[in-house]
Amino acid sequence: MDIAKQILIELLPFWEQLFSLAGVVAWPLAAYFVARLFSDEFKSLLPRLRKLGPTGAEFEAKEQKGVISPDSRVELSKVSLTELHDPNAQVVENSIIEALEAIPEENQVAVLVRGLTEARMLRAFERFYANIFGSQIEALQLLNSRNVSRSEAINLLDELKAERGILDGWNIDMYMAYLKDASFVTEEAGEYRITETGRNFLRFIVDNGLSTEKSL
Repeated sequence: MDIAKQILIELLPFWEQLFSLAGVVAWPLAAYFVARLFSDEFKSLLPRLRKLGPTGAEFEAKEQKGVISPDSRVELSKVSLTELHDPNAQVVENSIIEALEAIPEENQVAVLVRGLTEARMLRAFERFYANIFGSQIEALQLLNSRNVSRSEAINLLDELKAERGILDGWNIDMYMAYLKDASFVTEEAGEYRITETGRNFLRFIVDNGLSTEKSL
């Protein structure tokens, strides 16, 4: 169980989703941890803020923050096993331990590893969502229904720039770079195609009730 204990602290998003179904962990507690875990990612939108007023917000489109993908190099030795002093964290950890005891011992490590994998993907999706443009989500939704040729994508970007007055100076490679770096989209034989990761990101948006109406 030493390995299991080491990765408990990284499983909070995964286990909160599991426990919420049974009512073990209340929603206010989940909101608390979301704010603690992802506040930095949502703050990353602020540098692009150009104007804020009664009519809404305007954002700069000069650059898009680089993709931070889930780290495939897991260093569990860096997980601290010191006593938790945050009472809410203690509640979550104890709930995880209780749930783990109901799982056959031979499956416990496998369940924790899968939970850690899903937790890291959720964390990555939060980062992706914080920096993705609203029009890029629309592009993913279109690609979820069909492939798009490079020439059509160029025309669609030109229409977007003309209709909304945004992304001046951007070309299709600059625009698609974020989606490709996030492994949401591939370009093959002159066509853009959505990946399984891209589809999962769209599901993440829907499942968490997130808005697709973002800046740019």
